[in-house]
Amino acid sequence: MRAVENDGGQQWETLDTLAAACAESGDFGAAQRCETEALRLAPPEGQGELQDRLELYRKQQPYRLPAQDR
Repeated sequence: MRAVENDGGQQWETLDTLAAACAESGDFGAAQRCETEALRLAPPEGQGELQDRLELYRKQQPYRLPAQDR
C-alpha cells in the first residue's frame, strides 16, 4: 500500500502487485479495484496478463506464479 501511496497510484505495476497481495489476504474486492485501475494505466501489450489476473480475483482466487518462475 505504501508503494501505491508513494507513487500516487499512477504506476500500474505497483497497483498490480497490491492487487495480488490483497487477493492473497482474501480481500478480493480490493484486488479487483486495484487490478481494474492497473488495467486502465497499463500499456496495451501488458493488459492481457492483467485481465487474466482480474478474472482470477473475480473467481475469488489469488494469483500465484508457477513454481518454475519463482
